[in-house]
Amino acid sequence: MANEKQREFWSGKGGDNWVEHQASMDHMLGPLGERALNKLGPIAGENILDIGCGTGATTLAIADRVGTAGSVSGADISKPMLTLAQQRAKGAGLANVAFQNVDIQDHAFETECFDAAFSRFGVMFFEKPVDAFTNVFTSLVSGGRLAFVCWQSPAKNPWQSLAAHTLSSLVEMPPPAPEGGPGPFAFQESDYVCDILSSAGFAAVELSNHEQTLEMYPGMALPETIEAYMSINPALRAMIADMPEGKRTNIVDALVDAFRPYHSDRGLVLESATSVVIARKSAD
Repeated sequence: MANEKQREFWSGKGGDNWVEHQASMDHMLGPLGERALNKLGPIAGENILDIGCGTGATTLAIADRVGTAGSVSGADISKPMLTLAQQRAKGAGLANVAFQNVDIQDHAFETECFDAAFSRFGVMFFEKPVDAFTNVFTSLVSGGRLAFVCWQSPAKNPWQSLAAHTLSSLVEMPPPAPEGGPGPFAFQESDYVCDILSSAGFAAVELSNHEQTLEMYPGMALPETIEAYMSINPALRAMIADMPEGKRTNIVDALVDAFRPYHSDRGLVLESATSVVIARKSAD
């Protein structure tokens, strides 16, 4: 099965923990997604695909922009996250929103059924990204648009690199992920992103760099913040899964010390670097 490890993580503890911390994650990622959504520029009446929609915050934001004459289809591999997304859409009384538990890279959408496609950090987890974006390309109408936001390198995102540096002195770190392999930083190289999208058929590919301060887990005490941070990080969860309790405690204590200078009542306050990517399906 394609993306089997990603399915297991996001439909298991990874998805459950994201649901638990949904409000904090939306607070952290919301401004970054909003920037990409502004680039897409949804228009009233459009039908839009939300790739890796998670707990539905972006789907609901798109629905607000396209209005009752438009519609939004949210797609994700995480069952628990989609369950919350459906609850949120129902609670908001939105009749123009639908969700699908599918993997974009092996799901054949109806041809030319979307005016545009969007994603907030939901496109970096494909084992076969060209296949995934080819499916997206096929689902778009002629002239259809694509916009998404993705992370730049870990070195430019200390919320990730600081943890890795801290742990490297305590445990044997796993080998680096293969270049372009599924994970948060799979799209850190702009040339790689352009090659994938071009291979999938897209034209007019543009990337813009963006740096912004993140606020992670506001209002939480630092030890609880570190536990939450570890719970939604696939690499960290795998690393500590079978550790003796004493060694795990040492790791948590080390991370608390490392992140302490960046913690306040606003949560962990750290810089980030992302790319907003836009592309288009050429008009016939």
